[in-house]
Amino acid sequence: MRRTQNMILALNLGVILFALIYGAAPPAPRYYPLEREWSMEVRQGSPSMGWYGRCALSAGAGLAAYLMTLAFASRRTGDLPAWLRRGATAGALFSLILLGAYLMHHELSRWGS
Repeated sequence: MRRTQNMILALNLGVILFALIYGAAPPAPRYYPLEREWSMEVRQGSPSMGWYGRCALSAGAGLAAYLMTLAFASRRTGDLPAWLRRGATAGALFSLILLGAYLMHHELSRWGS
């Protein structure tokens, strides 16, 4: 049971960090399809796709949180407290709901209804 609890906690924390990083929108590489190149700068007058870089950055942060949580959780003995399991699961679900609402707002306000 301990290994399962560690994995669930790590997945929940990875999901929470993914959602936070994606929502914070830090500078990430953008792909310019007409030039067929990646760049960190935003160029005026040229269409770009920032979604790929943003997802890769968020996925990398989520993976790092997952791996670090697994590394630290494997050192502990005994079961996780119930409040921590429930809190991490509720936090992951809440962050996914907020991220979904943010994405809907972004898409509808930017590209029309």
